[in-house]
Amino acid sequence: MMSIKMNAKWCAIFCFAFWISVVGNPVYSSTHPQKQLEKRFDSRVVWNHPGILGAHCPGMQYSCYIHVMKQYHANPEAIRFVRMEVSLNHSKSAPALYPASFKNLGRVGLASGCFMSADLGCVWFLLNGRPMMISISPGKIFDRNPLYKKISSYLRSEKLFAAVESNRASFEKKEKLSTGKQLYIFQFPFMPFDCCPSPYSARLGYLFSKGRRFIGRKMLSPCYNSKFRNIQGKNLRNVFHLSSCQP
Repeated sequence: MMSIKMNAKWCAIFCFAFWISVVGNPVYSSTHPQKQLEKRFDSRVVWNHPGILGAHCPGMQYSCYIHVMKQYHANPEAIRFVRMEVSLNHSKSAPALYPASFKNLGRVGLASGCFMSADLGCVWFLLNGRPMMISISPGKIFDRNPLYKKISSYLRSEKLFAAVESNRASFEKKEKLSTGKQLYIFQFPFMPFDCCPSPYSARLGYLFSKGRRFIGRKMLSPCYNSKFRNIQGKNLRNVFHLSSCQP
């Protein structure tokens, strides 16, 4: 009798553990939203009709964008991009972006999302990694670096600095490290008040593992813009000895 009770006890424990494992790891069906997020983006993400959106969506809201894109038979991948961008930035009331470009960089893809207003420019997204979509933005990471703080302070004193802006960023290059990790490098110009181009660019790298997993952002050395010449009689390259930015 004792043996039967012990067997029943172990059976109950086993069944409970199996139930926990199933509940804790739900199996997604082909129609589950999570399964859709696993699909990799490709060139079908691009929507080349911003004029249509501007004419029909004067308020430039996401809901209107999606409605018009469906009406004009936009590729579902382009619509998925817009929807994921909304979810990523949690800003349904902000002006919408349309996906303007896509480039396959191997481990991940690079896309730009452009605002309807030309003044707002475009921003970059790294796609197909883990997570699926990463918005490229400097945030406040440069504020903690002594060299960047020194450059910002000097440019402000010369009235040559407004902000470091993500919507003026440019993709520099990808770089494979000896560890097998891959770095995707972006430049963020120190936007001047009264002149263009910018005297300096901040640089930030996005690091990915071999398995396309996003590891984190890496601050890199800033660079001097060789197109910037003697503003207000000052050669800023002599103030901060930095290598020139790539064009």
